[in-house]
Amino acid sequence: MTVETIPALSDNYMFLMMDEDGAAIVDPADARPVLNALEKSGSRLDRILITHNHFDHTAGCGDLKAATGCSIAGPAYAGLNLLDEPLEEGDCVSVGSMRFSVLSTPGHTPGHISFYSEEESSVWCGDVLFSGGCGRIMGSDAQTLCRSVQRIGALPADTKIYSGHEYTVNNLEFALSLEPDNEAIAERLASVREQLEQGRPSVPSTVDIETRTNPFLRLDALKAVLGMAGADDAAVFAEVRSRKDRW
Repeated sequence: MTVETIPALSDNYMFLMMDEDGAAIVDPADARPVLNALEKSGSRLDRILITHNHFDHTAGCGDLKAATGCSIAGPAYAGLNLLDEPLEEGDCVSVGSMRFSVLSTPGHTPGHISFYSEEESSVWCGDVLFSGGCGRIMGSDAQTLCRSVQRIGALPADTKIYSGHEYTVNNLEFALSLEPDNEAIAERLASVREQLEQGRPSVPSTVDIETRTNPFLRLDALKAVLGMAGADDAAVFAEVRSRKDRW
């Protein structure tokens, strides 16, 4: 499998996965760059994979289906009438020789899902977990999003994390404000700034990197910082998310 990261809109990322037998695109915000990439690679688009129903992750679906005849797979819940294949926890999606397990990861939105490839040690998680941060809570609650973030964080340490937006600098600046002595965060922030200056995206990250630098996966370390030593994870998560909302 090869993965091409395609920028869209102001800060979205779409991910084109290809092998010799087919291709899939995750969360197409804009059809044209995807069609250009397919033409350049000579690949055939078989499926669109949607993580959640927000417009900036689905806007290109209609044009892509019209141009390629591909099918559209995504979370099986009200609000996504464009689906050919409704997906739930435990389902498996095949594209060419590529296999993706469907993980239920609600919290950013109630029906959010992620796509996990054990063979490729990769997960495409939309807006649940970002590089250095996590998504806002929309129509759900902190406890639900906390569980989903921790589920991604419990994947093997070398798992590559493909998230849906370029928010990494802002996220790491916030993380450093909570843990100003955390050298791993400071070093990562400097490295990401250099990457972006060179025109390279900051995704994918890895589970290992996130557990060392992402405050939403460092709840135990933050309990003392926040004066919440006796609090459970969901309460600490809610406090960190509230602070980030005001950042």
